[in-house]
Amino acid sequence: LRARSRQLDPITQSYAADPVVSAFRYRIADVDSQLSSIPEGRLNQAEAQRLWGQRVALLESLAEVRRGRAALQPAVY
Repeated sequence: LRARSRQLDPITQSYAADPVVSAFRYRIADVDSQLSSIPEGRLNQAEAQRLWGQRVALLESLAEVRRGRAALQPAVY
């Protein structure tokens, strides 16, 4: 999940001013905050898996929004 998260991060960086994208970025930041607020030794495997899974799911959804928006943009020749 961490590797997939690293793959998706660059894809989801654009469209920062878009309110939908901002909402996703806020939710991702919330998960990041949860991951970083628990000391490494205290985060149990199930909780870590849940949080990383949630982060990847949010990034994949955000990437899908980005791809959908790109498909709607007219081509410039």
